[in-house]
Formats: sequence, structure tokens, C-alpha cells
Amino acid sequence: MDDFEDILEPRRNELDVRFALQSRDGVPEYKYTNKQTRSQVNESVLSSPRLKFTIDKIVTETGLSRKEVEKEAFEILDDMAHAQSLTNLRTLAYIFPKLYKRLLRHLYVNKDGIEKLRAQVKDAPVILLPTHRSYQDFLVMTYVCFHYGLPLPFVATGQDFNKMKLINEVLRMCGAFYIRRSFGTDDLYWALFTEYVQTNVINGELPLEFFLEGTRSRTGKFLPPKLGLLAVALEPYFTGKVPDILVVPVSFTYDRILEELLHSREMLGIPKPKESTSGLFKARTILQDNYGDIYVHVGDLYLFVRWPLRGSTDQCIILFQAQYDLRSNGTDITSAPIGIQKILPFILLRVQPMCYHWFLFNLSSSEQKFVADLAYNVQESQLRNIYMSVWVLCATLLMQRPHGYTLRDFCRDVEWLKDLAINLGAKVAWPGEYSVQTLVTSHLKRHRTFVNLAHKNQVSINAYEGSPLPTGSMEMNSLDEVMSLAVVPMGIAMYRNHLVCRLANVCLLTSSFCGTNAISIGDLFLKFWFLIRVFQKEFVFKPSVTETEFAATLKKLESCTFIQVCNTEKKVEVLSNGMKALSFLSKMVEPFLQGYYMVCQYLVQTKWNPDNDNKSKSIAKNIQALIAQKFINDEMKHFDTLSLNLIGNALTSLVAMDYIQCNKSENGGSLSWQASKVEEVMAKLGSYLPELEINGGAVQTHRTRREPMSVPSKL
Repeated sequence: MDDFEDILEPRRNELDVRFALQSRDGVPEYKYTNKQTRSQVNESVLSSPRLKFTIDKIVTETGLSRKEVEKEAFEILDDMAHAQSLTNLRTLAYIFPKLYKRLLRHLYVNKDGIEKLRAQVKDAPVILLPTHRSYQDFLVMTYVCFHYGLPLPFVATGQDFNKMKLINEVLRMCGAFYIRRSFGTDDLYWALFTEYVQTNVINGELPLEFFLEGTRSRTGKFLPPKLGLLAVALEPYFTGKVPDILVVPVSFTYDRILEELLHSREMLGIPKPKESTSGLFKARTILQDNYGDIYVHVGDLYLFVRWPLRGSTDQCIILFQAQYDLRSNGTDITSAPIGIQKILPFILLRVQPMCYHWFLFNLSSSEQKFVADLAYNVQESQLRNIYMSVWVLCATLLMQRPHGYTLRDFCRDVEWLKDLAINLGAKVAWPGEYSVQTLVTSHLKRHRTFVNLAHKNQVSINAYEGSPLPTGSMEMNSLDEVMSLAVVPMGIAMYRNHLVCRLANVCLLTSSFCGTNAISIGDLFLKFWFLIRVFQKEFVFKPSVTETEFAATLKKLESCTFIQVCNTEKKVEVLSNGMKALSFLSKMVEPFLQGYYMVCQYLVQTKWNPDNDNKSKSIAKNIQALIAQKFINDEMKHFDTLSLNLIGNALTSLVAMDYIQCNKSENGGSLSWQASKVEEVMAKLGSYLPELEINGGAVQTHRTRREPMSVPSKL
């Protein structure tokens, strides 16, 4: 386990005011930093060639006066820009320890990661990329930086928060800058956003922080990386305006998330309340609860000079030792930004000729690949350094056996799953000074909204929030009743998904045995490869998955003595020692298989009609209603199949695999399909559910015929 320290412990023994007023004199800074006030940064943005060119273009195309467009630009930028204030941050540094001491037991940070970051801050502008699971992520990151005397970041924040009166300005003074969720074809907004981000990156005074996933993950899984903001932030490196950029993956692990029930309801399609100051004060009851521990892990640091572009054909990055040659755009070195003048001995230049309008720079194909590779490497680092709490293990077990365990059996299985997860490469937060029963009962009590520990030491999932689940089947007579009963299992599934996401390759490989104890290596790879393609939107995989990843996953299972690979006979056998583990691992992804199967079943049973409402959101709601009806008929068991996120991912995946088509129009995208084509993928999915076939609504014991598949060398 990494060398973590609890940064809340000193706050319990010292005055919070002393912490808030600590000296910031020793804070490390980028050696070529260019310090500017908020107004100076805004002035630089508004007077930039990029913005002038964009305003000229808008004036020419729309007939608006220059003054009108410039006024709009000023208002957008003023609404966007942060106003980080050390005075405000010191006030919050006094308040937040009091809140955290009340809400949390511990706030752990890996000190070695912090020290590596401190040592590298002076070498390059910093980009912090944390995971995004909760509203409090950026506040925790800022608190950690303040505690360790590191530069405090400016943070990309959704425009929704800018509508919260008073709170929006508090966040702005903490370093939040507000951006729209999407810009579309708004050239003025694009120019302002790009220039603002890049001006701050080039100045290097504050680290830039944003969430690679773009939004909070409500499911506990990773979302595919959004590359737009990352590409914008890296452009100064590609154009030679900074000598390097330091990219820092950060992983947050929460014992319990503040918004857990909110996330559950959102996945069922229950609208979330709009962010508002009044809503925040109404939610103050959360201060009366216990949210356990938070783990903050600062991961591998990426410096690009040490990770050069490979395979580039249209450009070359060289170390320029003497001068920064701006003659290609007619600019003299004395008019270059001060940061550029300082880094003459170290500047990286693009060798390919720069056009006159250098600010219209577009990434080349190799640079786009570089950005994408970096994004997936960052997410791989984030995932690798997520810690599975004891509750994640509990949730994973309960999702497979909702009607319960005796506490004794439950503790035994939690310890078994802990060992299994560690052996398969996951990190588990397991304090060694406590007994298994003490750890388990403390986590069950913390999550009493979801689980019930009865007086007879029986552990089971609650039917409703805080109400035990009855034994046997439950009568559900309406869609509303089904949705109400699904809230708790959906919340537990969110925590289970932490482990599913970490062990996705292993779980999909074990499912590829399809209930058999022996299979040829070739057939196993084909089945594994098919699941990787099907779940490409459900779990985050690198764009190309080849036999290398397959072999690595096989080796992992073989090293645990769960399987035996017979290279001479080119087959894989499940050993008796691996029966329990492989069965358990395959059942972890069973809800996803059944959910995708149900999506296909709806598309097969519902013939496509161009006169129907075929928008993806409408179809997703119809599929959810179909699944809910099966619960009413007592024909389904996995409540998380009701997730609109899962249904939406399935539809997107089927489009990507060309089983259905998405036809875009002015009124939005609509889906079309041929039932016979969807039936093909439905049959393949059925082969992964050897003991369950959902046929016309009835769950029957059946082993479906395996469908032949073909596969290229890589995706």
C-alpha cells in the first residue's frame, strides 16, 4: 500500500486559524512564470490576434458593428474568468477543516506523489487531471494543495454553478472559471475560451485543473475521455510557447459519496434538482452524517520532453538552443510574450512552416493521436490508483446475493474478495489494525441507507431507503413502484462498479468461457474480443485492444492458479481452484449482459417504423419501460438493467458496431434498424448467458447455441 498520511489529523490537534494563516512564502513556482492580475489576463485575451481575427470574421459575416461584438466578448470573458483571491482561500481554509472533521474520519494523501509534484512544478506549467465522482472533487484538490504549500489551481467549472447566487462568486474566488457545457459553432466563445485557457497555461502562475471525463460519473465507472479541453491546453506546447507541460493524474476514492442517492435517481431518469444556493442550504442535513475516508492519490507525472512524439511524419520537434525565430509570421522577438523571451535556451519549435495566422493552429494527425494516447494513459493511471474501500467489496457481494448473508459468512466472503481483488491487481483500502468484523460492521452502519444489519446478524439490501428488503419475491404493480425499488440497488451498483471497472478485462474474459470448463484459445479470444467491442462505451478501453491485452489477462488468471493454458493443445482449462472465482467474476458483468440483451430484444420485437418517435432518448425510455414490466411480471432480477446510462451506452455501441444506424438531422438524431441484423448480436449476447435466456419475457434455464465470429488483428 502506498505511503499515505492523514492530513486531517493535524487539524484535530491544532487551531484551524493557524492553518488558514500559514505562510505561503515557500510555495514553489514555475521558473518562467509570468504573473498577471485578472484584468491583465483579460486584456491579453481581448487584444490577442486570435480574438481580433474572430471579431473581424463575425463583423464581416453578420453585419454587426465591431463595438457590439467587442462588448459581447468582454461580457463573456468577464463572466468566464476566475478571480482567485488568497484572502478568500484563507477564509475557506479556516471553514473547510471544520466541515471535513465533522464529515470524514480521515483524508489520506500519498505523500510521495506530492513530493514528486513539488520537485517538478518549477520545470513546466502544470495540468491537474483528477477523477470526477463528486461535487466536492475540486474543493478537496484545492484543500490538498493548500495543506502542502503547493500552487493553488484555477479550475474549469460548469456554467450551471455560475447560476448559484453568492456561491458562484465564492467558487470564482477559489479559482473556478466558468465554461458552457457545449460551444457548438459559436466562434466568438471558442476563441475566448481557447485564448483564456492558453494565456493562463503560458503564464504558468497557477496549475490548470479540469476533469478529463467532462462531467461527474454517476455510475462509479470511468467515462470516455473528452479531448477538447486537453487539446486546447496542450496547444502551447505544440506551437513552442512553453518548453514543456507537466500533466498530473489524480485519483479520488470516497468511502461514501455525498450525492449517492442523487446519482441513483439520475440513472433511473429522475431529473436532478438544479444547482442553486437555496438547494445547497436545504442539503445541510448531510453535515449530520458520516462519510468515512477519502483517499487522494497523485499518480505518474507526464513531462513531454521525456515522452516525445513517435511516428510523426509531418512535423519534427527539436531543441532550439539559440533563439526563438518568429520571422515566419513577421514578429520580432522583443514583442513576444515575456515567458517566451525567458525560455530561449530551451524552447521547443515546430519545424513545419507556420502560416501567417499562426493562432488558427490545428493539431496534426500525429498530434491528435498524441493527445488521445495521453488521455488514455492518464485514465489508466487514475484507474490503477483507485483504492477499493471495504464498502466496495460489500456492495459487490450484496449485488450477487441481495437477500442476505449471516454476518459471519459475509465477513468471510469480504475477506475472500479482498484477497481476490489484490491478486488480480486492484488496490484495497484495508486498515490492518482492525478485525474483519469491525471493518465490515462499521461500513454497513455508514451505508445504512442501502443495507440492513438485522438483530439476528443478517446482512441484506434495503427495499427502500432504510427499509429492509423482504425475503422472496416482491409484488410490483406499476412503473413507479419498480423505480422506487430500484433506487437502492442502483446506488449499491454504483459502488460495485468501482471494482467492475478496475477488473473489466478479467471479468469479460471469465464471461467468455460461457459456462464451460475448457475452450480453445482461439475461441476464447474471439469471444473476449466481441465483448470488448460490445462494451466499448460501458468501460474505458484503449482504442486498440489486441492479443497482447488478451494474453496479459490470461496470464493474470493463470498466475492465480485459476486456469491452465495448454499451449500444445491450444486450449484453456478452468482449474477446480478457480471455479468459485471465475463464476463470481463473470457474474459481476451479468447485469450488463442482460441489459444489453434486453435492448436488443426490444429492437427485435419492435419493428422500425419511420412514423414513430425514433429519437434515442425516447427509445431508451421505452426500453426501460419494457424492462420494468418484466420486473412487474417477476421475470428480471438485476435492477441496474433499468439504468438509462446502460441503455444509452448499449444503443451507442450498437451504432458504433453498425448493427443499428443513427440518422442525424436538424431535429436531433434518430435511430433506424433492421430486426434481423440486431437479432445477430442478440444471439451472440445470449451465448454469454448459458443458464439464463430471456425468451418472450420468461427467464428460462437454457444453453444457447454459440455463434461463429470473425475478428481482425485489432479493433
